[in-house]
Amino acid sequence: MNELELLKEYITSSEPRLNYELRSGENCEDAVIFDRLFSVGEVPTTLYRFLPDENMQISEDNIFCDSAYLSCTSDIDKYWGRTNGEKLTCIMIKTHSPMSRVDINSFLPNQNDEGEYILPRNSRLRITKHQCFEGIHGFEKFIDIVGSFENANTLSDIYHYHKIDLYTAEIIQI
Repeated sequence: MNELELLKEYITSSEPRLNYELRSGENCEDAVIFDRLFSVGEVPTTLYRFLPDENMQISEDNIFCDSAYLSCTSDIDKYWGRTNGEKLTCIMIKTHSPMSRVDINSFLPNQNDEGEYILPRNSRLRITKHQCFEGIHGFEKFIDIVGSFENANTLSDIYHYHKIDLYTAEIIQI
């Protein structure tokens, strides 16, 4: 596959094959090709990363590192409803610009409906804060922090979240 084919495969999958191979330690030759998509450029000051609770592994020194690529969104409102389960884990990443990233919009402007950016594999994030939000009152506080236009009832009644863990992080290595 070429870079663009790999990118299309990556963004259309809820569990990208490349990430699965990288996390399992398989020899992932396509990752070398995919890495060619990365360039240094401007990014929003905040990106959001959503993941299942069980994938949020933080080291003793408050570092989160993923051997796979990190898909993030700059537009949190377009992401709601794309996760399954009652618990949502959200990492609010404070970024610096310019930085190495794949800006999906620059490659596939008609297929980027969520403001998606991909950060390099093995990105390291320093977790600076953790907050847990539960129930309508908690979700209202979460919405105030992330600046979403969704309301607390929507998160609870439509998306069926019962708990949202919000981690604030800063990029320390890319």
